[in-house]
Amino acid sequence: MEKKTRNSSIELLRLLSVSGIVMMHCYSLIDWNHASSANMFLGFFINGVCNTGVTCFILTSGYFGVVWNRSKFVELMVLTTIYALLAGFFVHGFSITAIGSLLVIPCYTHWFIACYLLLMLIAPYIDVMIRGINRRQFNRLLLILFITLSLLPTLTIGHSNDSIVGGGGKCFTCFLFSYLIGRYIRLYADDFLKRRQALAIFVGCTLIILALNIGGSVVMDKRIINFHLDCSPLIIASSISIFYFFKSYCFHSVFINSVAKSVFAICVMNGIYQFFDREYVSLATYSAEPSFVLKLCFLVVITWLSCVTAHYIVTALRSFCFWFVNRGGA
Repeated sequence: MEKKTRNSSIELLRLLSVSGIVMMHCYSLIDWNHASSANMFLGFFINGVCNTGVTCFILTSGYFGVVWNRSKFVELMVLTTIYALLAGFFVHGFSITAIGSLLVIPCYTHWFIACYLLLMLIAPYIDVMIRGINRRQFNRLLLILFITLSLLPTLTIGHSNDSIVGGGGKCFTCFLFSYLIGRYIRLYADDFLKRRQALAIFVGCTLIILALNIGGSVVMDKRIINFHLDCSPLIIASSISIFYFFKSYCFHSVFINSVAKSVFAICVMNGIYQFFDREYVSLATYSAEPSFVLKLCFLVVITWLSCVTAHYIVTALRSFCFWFVNRGGA
């Protein structure tokens, strides 16, 4: 289902999506008890924008379709294990905890990769189901999922870990919902939003998220995060508008397409921000300082570059191993 020449605009969206995830994870180191108002507002903004990352990523997968490929499935499992082991050694050193990273797949340690692997397994059956229903039935299905997996969990406590919408939407049910939205866009709504409309919706959703989260936090005297959760209707709408915006552009960049191949390495390994923070940054100590933003950006960049570098090193070693084996066989 995917063109041989990748649209670099979509690849750039995938890169930005995982980069936003890195930004959120690094920001989580802030000390909320001693943070300045400006740095706390920055957190609301980062989460309101960057928490679209996972949904945008899966929307692209749904739009182009996930085709079952046994070799790619096995390759992703092997690479995930390697990346998780490297990240484990970075964060925990040569310890039992780091070695335990070898079980990242069977133990579902990394929720995103576990969900994506499961999606790869069942995507062919999902497509069979989609071909068996008409547009009206598809509309009803998405409406049911929207109410039960997005609207109600956002307005209630249905996003707790003991719910079907665990972790505020960081679960397979919401993963599948996003995938189905991507499939629907490809089949029935390819030109639903123009570029300016998509940009306006994104800006509007972001402002509403900020207003609701910040306003709610002031009124309730506690940090409100409901409206920037993965399952939030505003995050879903914002993600869809971002997807339409990037989809409206079409260009080809060898550099972007090459770097975009490292997205799974970034997803799995971005936990190494803990190592860089512990050894070089100590971000929490700057929670009340104006320099917090610069320290945060440095932590994000060094984490991102390390993950991308690890991807290229692993890829080079894999190519060398294949060459060596083939050479030996000859």
